[in-house]
Amino acid sequence: DPVRELILRHQTDITGHSWNEYTDLLFVGSPSDLGLLAKAAPWVIYKRNTTGDWAQFSEVFGMPIQEYIYDSDDDESRQRAMEDAANTGSLAQFFHAKDTELKLTEAGNKTGSADVYERLCERCNNEISKLILGNTLTTESSEKGTQALGTVHKKVEDKVLEADRKYVLNVLNYDMTDILLRMGINTQGGAFCFPEPKETDAGTKISILTQLKKNFNIPIDDDYLYEEFGIDKPANYEQLKAEQREAAQAALVPTPKKEPEPANKGRDDEPTPKQKRNFRNWLKGFFVKAPADGAALDW
Repeated sequence: DPVRELILRHQTDITGHSWNEYTDLLFVGSPSDLGLLAKAAPWVIYKRNTTGDWAQFSEVFGMPIQEYIYDSDDDESRQRAMEDAANTGSLAQFFHAKDTELKLTEAGNKTGSADVYERLCERCNNEISKLILGNTLTTESSEKGTQALGTVHKKVEDKVLEADRKYVLNVLNYDMTDILLRMGINTQGGAFCFPEPKETDAGTKISILTQLKKNFNIPIDDDYLYEEFGIDKPANYEQLKAEQREAAQAALVPTPKKEPEPANKGRDDEPTPKQKRNFRNWLKGFFVKAPADGAALDW
């Protein structure tokens, strides 16, 4: 009982325990506020009754009627007709004598056989949707529904959900702090929050991050990547990062270039034909031609 601040064991109880005795209990809302369910209750009742009448209408007019005609003075024929009807199924049955007849008279002010029930159920659904969600086109389509109207209705629904989130966060961050503190949970410096919805798919986000890193050289936190894409962080993360840094530094150190060895290394240089001719001419010029009558020997 929110008005008397009592906790009742049964719905029909008059007395109960006061909830002020419980330090870990928090009442949210106004004592006289019955909530959205109270506003939706009439439409739910109308829809339930209309659906029941629609089912009865379908049972009466949607299935064929078995008509048995017998002579008014022949009771045996009537009994045989009733036995035959009992063995043929659960259709509607009408037994009458030849001098009587059956007429099923429908209401003349309705547009169709079941339109009145369908339109009333549709109206109940629309009112409940507008009450809870604030729109109708995000749950079902209509004849006049377009993408533009659906987008507008979706924005209205997002605003309603945002208001609900703020209301819940205000209760958790302000009204619940004393209760959490009495339970031994220190919330100082922290706050409850809802995770932001991810409107961009993973492939598009990876492409954006790659372009930011490649074109603008913007550093990206590894923890952000693990959390954003739902990847488990390895237990030896620091060791793996240290190995990557060492490999990157080793790649920056220039390696000395070896000069190519000559192809004729280890072999004596052979003189060219021109060099051979010059040496032979020099050697011939070193010796003079011998005289024809012999050399003088009186020296």
